[in-house]
Amino acid sequence: MKPSIHSHIRPTTPGNRKVNVLIVDDHPVVRKGLWSCLSMKDNLKVVGEAVDGDDAITKAKELLPDIVLMDLHMPKMDGLEVTDTLRKAAPQVKVLILSMQGTRDSVLRIIKAGARGYVLKDADPEEVAKAIRSAAAGESPLDPRVVRRLMQGINPP
Repeated sequence: MKPSIHSHIRPTTPGNRKVNVLIVDDHPVVRKGLWSCLSMKDNLKVVGEAVDGDDAITKAKELLPDIVLMDLHMPKMDGLEVTDTLRKAAPQVKVLILSMQGTRDSVLRIIKAGARGYVLKDADPEEVAKAIRSAAAGESPLDPRVVRRLMQGINPP
């Protein structure tokens, strides 16, 4: 069993309102799978999907979701650039990264660019949903494996 990202996070956002989510990934099967999983959650609403970085910026500005759930590696504009652009153009929109990559450097760069949190793609769907709720509530969800990578080189063993 994988460790929980945030087992202490409230299961819903303040006021129990739905969290609007924009899914951004260049792989159709990933987008459709996420849409299917997240749509089954009572307090999450998928409001759209984007296929690349340019599409992500256009749709985020148009739809103004609470959370942009986004891959890092995409055509045209990567997740790092999109995150930095959205931080400036639509600061109310929070970015949550969902990626296979979890190196210390990539995580630090994306957090500095303005991402609210970082979840690995092999996370359980419920953990992804918890991370979305957590980010919408103002928390910064990080997969425990990502935290371990961030700590490497900071604290002696």
